[in-house]
Amino acid sequence: MVSLRILRAHELQLKLLSPASTPISLFYTLFSLRTLSSYTHYDDQNSTTTPTATAAAASSQSQSLVSSICSLVYQAYSPQTHLRSSPPKLNLDLNPESLTHEQAISVVASLAQEAGSMAALSFFYWAIGFPKFRYFMRLYIFCAMAILRNGNLERAHEVVHCMVMNFAEIERLKEAADMVFEIQNQGLALSTRTLNCVLGIACDLGLVEYAENLFEEMCERGVSPDSLSYKSMVVGFCRNGRVLDVDRWLSKMLERGFVLDNASFTLIINMFCEKGLVGRASWCFDKMIRMGVKPNLINFTTMINGLCKRGSIKQAFEMLEEMVRKGWKPNVYTHTALIHGLCKKGWTERAFRLFLKLVRSDNHKPNLHTYTAMISGYCQEDKMSRAEMLLSRMKEQGLVPNTNTYTTLVSGHCKAGNFERAYEFMDIMDKEGFPPNIYTYNAVIDSLCKRGRVEEANKLIRKAFRRGLAADRVTYTIFISEHCKRADINGALVFFTKMVKVGLQPDIHLYTTLIAAYCRQKKMKESEKLLEFAVRADLIPTKETYTSMICGHCRDGNIASAIKYFQRMGDHGCAPDSITYGALISGLCKDEKLEEARRLYDTMMDKGLSPCEVSRFTLAYKYCMKDDSAAAMIMLERLEKKLWIRTVNTLVRKLCSEKKVGIAALFFHKLVDKDQNVDRVTLAAFMTACYESNKQRGNNTPRRLPKFVFIATGSDRSYISFSQSLPSDPALEVEDLYQMAQTTEISQSGAFLRTASVFRNFISRDPNSQFPAEPGRYHLYISYGCPWASRCLAYLKIKGLEKAIGFTSVRPTWGRTKETDEHMGWVFPASDTEVAGAEPDPLNGAKSIRELYELASTQYTGKYTVPVLWDKKLKTIVNNESAEIIRMFNTEFNDIAENASLDLYPPHLQSQIDQTNEWTYDKINNGVYKCGFARKQEPYEEAVKELFEALDKCEEILSKQRYLCGDTLSEADIRLFVTLIRFDEAYAVNFKCNKKLIREYPNLFNYTKDIFQVPGVSSSVNMDHIKIGYYGLLAVNPSGIVPIGPNIDYSSPHDRDRFST
Repeated sequence: MVSLRILRAHELQLKLLSPASTPISLFYTLFSLRTLSSYTHYDDQNSTTTPTATAAAASSQSQSLVSSICSLVYQAYSPQTHLRSSPPKLNLDLNPESLTHEQAISVVASLAQEAGSMAALSFFYWAIGFPKFRYFMRLYIFCAMAILRNGNLERAHEVVHCMVMNFAEIERLKEAADMVFEIQNQGLALSTRTLNCVLGIACDLGLVEYAENLFEEMCERGVSPDSLSYKSMVVGFCRNGRVLDVDRWLSKMLERGFVLDNASFTLIINMFCEKGLVGRASWCFDKMIRMGVKPNLINFTTMINGLCKRGSIKQAFEMLEEMVRKGWKPNVYTHTALIHGLCKKGWTERAFRLFLKLVRSDNHKPNLHTYTAMISGYCQEDKMSRAEMLLSRMKEQGLVPNTNTYTTLVSGHCKAGNFERAYEFMDIMDKEGFPPNIYTYNAVIDSLCKRGRVEEANKLIRKAFRRGLAADRVTYTIFISEHCKRADINGALVFFTKMVKVGLQPDIHLYTTLIAAYCRQKKMKESEKLLEFAVRADLIPTKETYTSMICGHCRDGNIASAIKYFQRMGDHGCAPDSITYGALISGLCKDEKLEEARRLYDTMMDKGLSPCEVSRFTLAYKYCMKDDSAAAMIMLERLEKKLWIRTVNTLVRKLCSEKKVGIAALFFHKLVDKDQNVDRVTLAAFMTACYESNKQRGNNTPRRLPKFVFIATGSDRSYISFSQSLPSDPALEVEDLYQMAQTTEISQSGAFLRTASVFRNFISRDPNSQFPAEPGRYHLYISYGCPWASRCLAYLKIKGLEKAIGFTSVRPTWGRTKETDEHMGWVFPASDTEVAGAEPDPLNGAKSIRELYELASTQYTGKYTVPVLWDKKLKTIVNNESAEIIRMFNTEFNDIAENASLDLYPPHLQSQIDQTNEWTYDKINNGVYKCGFARKQEPYEEAVKELFEALDKCEEILSKQRYLCGDTLSEADIRLFVTLIRFDEAYAVNFKCNKKLIREYPNLFNYTKDIFQVPGVSSSVNMDHIKIGYYGLLAVNPSGIVPIGPNIDYSSPHDRDRFST
């Protein structure tokens, strides 16, 4: 048998060398001759025989081994070869190290020739099972060509597939792919299946650019891509997160009529959702359905998860309903996605109801991720006791918390300021085998920095380094951002340099942080260099990057450069927003380029952008100062009525302060035409300016003005009611109007009228504004007893602005504000220990709130009220109107607020909130004061009637929904809460509002407890101050006795979470 095989091998070699050999045969011969030559060059240096004899002996020995192996393979191979559809798995009793590469090639060639393709393949698969032959390329080539010569094209391609996959293991995919194309030149025609194999592996390895080039060459060589080819490209770019490329390849695929499977659609939908492109994911989901691919449970769950991450909870539940209609039952992953989404939205109690539903389910139970999501929700709301309760419950169920679970708890305690407990959990993590990772340390370090404990944060990160952890991009970003906030750019650059040295590529947001810091310090050359570095690193500048550059150049007076960067925004697909436009408009106005500023203003309006207050006021004011009031009038006419009124009010006051009384009168007349409810402050400013102007002109100028009728309203900006007190004379003395503007808060009828606030400047996110939103610049002065001040403090707390804005409370009772007169008002304690909760003025050393007003304006003659929002930089009062302060806290500080995502005045509810505020203010907030300060029975009874009608209305509303404006906590709730929390303790008795207690309203009482338990709100309530303050009003409580009760526990459980999503 062996001799026969040897003869056949010789015969094969003769055939290969014959003139009739085909190109394939010649290619095969090339390697065969090389093989034979390697045999003949075998040399044993210890041999004493002649070289010819040695070579002959070696060749004979090699041929003998090859023949023996062929025999072994043939014996192991079943005689019924024609029945086999796949090569058998061999178990040869042979040491692969005794076989050379060339001998392996000879065995494959001999078997292919004598026993057929299956026998050759069986040995081939045995050989590549060993590393020695697995990465020997010539073995694959010889095997493929030998099998091809037998006419078995499919098996030849099978060998090529093996070569591609195995060489990809050692990062030699490109070498294998090149050989695939080379083999085509030798007769093995390329197939779509083979090249799909190469494409798929290239995409799996992340070599998407190489795969794209391969795809193009595939087409150039006449191989038609099929559905799998396009799917490989789509999936490859998808795994790399390349959204635009996925879009491009998916479009190409769909244009050619190819259809993706469920798994691929799931991958794409998930990628779009991860990138925040939920709209695109929805389009893809709908496209899948239109193409006839029925979405399965995983498709639906992926889509629900994406919607929840975006915060579109309503759409997520609508998707859940559709999923159920299609016959799919939600599993634990579906529920977990919904729970996580509800918690992120701040609807933790609704999430917990869904969680309990899962607990009670017979089919699915909460898993580790479900518990972690629920724990995260409670941590977000500062309900750490509930979070730890869930942790205990989780362990009872046999679930083991992982590092992510513990990190969530650590982060929650840090945000609540309980660092000791956070450190305890880090110790528990070590004991339970889940050592804190860099994400855990980042959570603690971030909170420490936000609370000003930077040195402690530095010590903690050094501890992390000692434990072998490496700082990631987030770590460096935390420290860089902190240094930038402190205007320590050099310190920020130290961390930035370290970050780059360790191989972490800063993203564009980090570059923008540094650029903005340089711009604030007018170091524009440095900021431009940083921007150049970012662009060279293939980073795309964002809208915020360009806005920072524009603001910096405008601040530096270099308008030309600011315009250049504004024009460059489109190159990177950035659309300027109202802040960007506002910065440039302010800069142009400052440079007296009004026409350019006006064109920019009109462009912004044409694009549907609402100009910020700084933009519209600055441009209008500049026109007026150039005596071009007509241009100012025209540009303001495009504004919505509400914005127009606000801007003109500010403009009139400013013009009056600049002695531009004539122009102020034009706008004042226009203001009366648009809104008869003229703001009291504007009126006072206008009357004062007119009075001063008349005094300067002497008796030659008439001292009469047209008669105006003003109607009192119930909004926060209280107005004087002149409709019943104006004389019948068609003209009115200026002095008379001026005196009426200064009247007391008690009307002639005995009714209470609240005086409007005077300081009405506005803090803006625009860094070019007079009062930009900056951390550490502003300070809030409040009284815990005052509801108007308390709602500002509540906002400061729930928005997470404690670090950015400090606050100080005065004493709960009034005292003498100066030794030189008898005026009584809000005063500071002499020391921290004099009155618990009250502190001396830490900024100016003022003894009273009055001193702050006089420090801000030596000409001020109005009331000295709280709240006061103080600018430490300019040493002045920014604003003393609580309704405007809370709006500033809600939006303008979002760049530095810890709870920036909470919007208590969302666009879709603004109209409803305004309407609700109007009647709750007039009838309830101010209504209790109308009752308490009324001096006659008739106005008292009228006020009481309106008060309790409004409370009944609230009770009715709250019987149907959780909050005043629906299922969302809003500004209207906080404004009502500050009155409700004082009602039973103070107003019911001291202000004679005793017709009914809040505790007797089931919905109102539980609602009050619900708001009280919102994280941060309870710390804005100091009941001792409230009671001492109200019962210390000797005008209504001459004895000054403070009652002991009722001491209501507002932290007890409420029933408001009964309302579903």
